[in-house]
Amino acid sequence: MRCILIGAVAPYKASPCFYDIIQNGFLYLHTICAEIQCILRKSEVNAVTKPNKNYLRIGFVISLLIVIATICEHANTESILRTANGILLGLIRSSIYIGLFAAWRFSVRQRIVPKNTRRYLSAVAFFLILWMVIRTVKYYFVVDPNINRILWYCYYIPMLFVPLFSIFVSASIGKPENSRMSKLLIPATILTFIFTLFVLTNDFHQLVFAFPELYSCP
Repeated sequence: MRCILIGAVAPYKASPCFYDIIQNGFLYLHTICAEIQCILRKSEVNAVTKPNKNYLRIGFVISLLIVIATICEHANTESILRTANGILLGLIRSSIYIGLFAAWRFSVRQRIVPKNTRRYLSAVAFFLILWMVIRTVKYYFVVDPNINRILWYCYYIPMLFVPLFSIFVSASIGKPENSRMSKLLIPATILTFIFTLFVLTNDFHQLVFAFPELYSCP
């Protein structure tokens, strides 16, 4: 389906639109579901223990950081987006999320025993960090509309690969260490690479997004 997004090349976007929020929620949902599946699988083998005070403190710190990031997002309105205060708020928010994703990746590598599952979850964390870095650079460090458009295309690298590796996580749970990837996942992998290539080369064919003639590349 081709979309006409007139504002896609504008460098001064205030905050994620409703479409971006839905996409971001989709990424978080995939990640959380994959982690929950691993935890539930592990709980079938190990005895259930009551959460200690350390877990409660960690949960409190994470919740507090998310609240701070949310406040920074809502405070960073269009009128201050490119000001010093707006950039500071945006960097604080991005740093919080990047730090949380990095901490989650470290936690996965410490707690998840199956090698393949641990590897796929680490890949999910990597692409989430990459997405936040690209978003930060686009909104707060780049003003050229052409570079902004390329960075916007790069959003779709993590948006496509996070669901793919989440499927890998689900497929790897309960499998032996030396098991190979199911052949049923090969088409999904190939399609993900093809879709990514189509998005990144959209300026040449405009088969993914169609821009008005004024903004189209020669």
